[in-house]
Amino acid sequence: MAAMAKTSLSIKVGAAIRKARKQRG
Repeated sequence: MAAMAKTSLSIKVGAAIRKARKQRG
């Protein structure tokens, strides 16, 4: 369960970073 939460969290963070990069570029 903890690993699942960690993975979903990292996925959310990665998506947010990609969004920010797209907006900047």
